[in-house]
Amino acid sequence: MLKFKLYYDKDAEEEWLREMSLKGWAFKSFFLGFYTFERCEPGEYNYQIDLLDNWSGSKTDYASFMEDLGVEVVDQWWRWVYLRKKAVDGPFELYTDPESKIALYSKIKNFFQIALVIE
Repeated sequence: MLKFKLYYDKDAEEEWLREMSLKGWAFKSFFLGFYTFERCEPGEYNYQIDLLDNWSGSKTDYASFMEDLGVEVVDQWWRWVYLRKKAVDGPFELYTDPESKIALYSKIKNFFQIALVIE
């Protein structure tokens, strides 16, 4: 299934991906607002989105680290990384303490400010 949506809110996008999973649709890929889904067991996955510090360099270390945590890197679009974990493995939250959440949202804010200036 292919769906088109534009999000500027990471939390809302994660929630929508979770809702799609609850309906039996697993996120597969993203490109310019187009999300591709494939069938799955309803509620099979939980999703998180991360923003890489930079666009250059090898992504294999990041993917290996996530794999060690039982997390699958589903797709990456530029610096945005879409992650999922089996729901049966328990809650999935990358940033759990206030300091790391503040750092993530500051990074996202800076990312959008740069995009706004470029635009």
